[in-house]
Amino acid sequence: MQIFIGILMLSIISFIILSFAALSGMFSERVGIVNIGIEGMIIIGATFYGLFNHLLKIKSPWMQIPLFIISASITGLFSMLHGFVTIKLKGDHIISGVAINLLAPAISIFLLKLLGDGNRFNKYTNELSLSQNFNSDLLNLVSLKSLFIIIAFVAIIILLYKTKWGLRLKSIGENPQAADVAGINVNSYKWQGVIISGILAGIAGGIFYQWKGLVFGGSAEGFGFLALTILIMGQWKPQWILIIGFVFSAIYGSALYLQGTQEAALHSIKTYGDLLIAVPFVFTIFILIFTSKKSIAPAAVGQPYDKSKR
Repeated sequence: MQIFIGILMLSIISFIILSFAALSGMFSERVGIVNIGIEGMIIIGATFYGLFNHLLKIKSPWMQIPLFIISASITGLFSMLHGFVTIKLKGDHIISGVAINLLAPAISIFLLKLLGDGNRFNKYTNELSLSQNFNSDLLNLVSLKSLFIIIAFVAIIILLYKTKWGLRLKSIGENPQAADVAGINVNSYKWQGVIISGILAGIAGGIFYQWKGLVFGGSAEGFGFLALTILIMGQWKPQWILIIGFVFSAIYGSALYLQGTQEAALHSIKTYGDLLIAVPFVFTIFILIFTSKKSIAPAAVGQPYDKSKR
């Protein structure tokens, strides 16, 4: 029973982070902007969540709310670098995303060394939940992070499918020229998609730091890349992202538990801990190989928008 609870808890925390990250990519790519910089954006969100946690030294769990606002806001601003290159300069989306992924850890490590304590941020703020035990107490599921992800999925599904704004947003990624003819400000929606993408990645980063705490060292441990796989397999649709996210999180959570378990019965498996943690990423490669041809991405994703061309 303890093994099941341990795997469940790690799967849930992984699911929440991966879901926010995948939804981040969905908003960006729904307006035609390829975003492989999710990993870097998660790092920025985690860094500034941890930095202000470290500097303010407030232990109240209610401090989580302003910390999330800070991490989401700063990451939203950081995502505008990607928007500037891809929307304003009409640059290559992949190169811009790679640059984001290289710049983010550099910023994080610089701040950890400059303002951290022994190259780390001290964790003061307790999680706003019924239990602080991430690993083995089911009461930890009754928390702000769980509330966030429920609200996010419900709100996003309603916004995308039941509002004029959502329908316009989706049309930008399919045929921006037609949307422009219909009187929609294409570039405005592209900027909105990129900034929302950054905000959601910033929330994912804040949750990631609250989970990792003192061991955070300027890395998102590949969560951004796993989120891209969930996004592709979920066909850029929030309801499918929800389902695929559960599957991937169960695999990843199981690998994390087996890597760090102290259970005597699983000691022989723990010897292969590093190999186990690679399983989700290997699984990701195989899934992409077999599903990539069937993926139906937004038709105009990755294509620079030129208003003069109709």
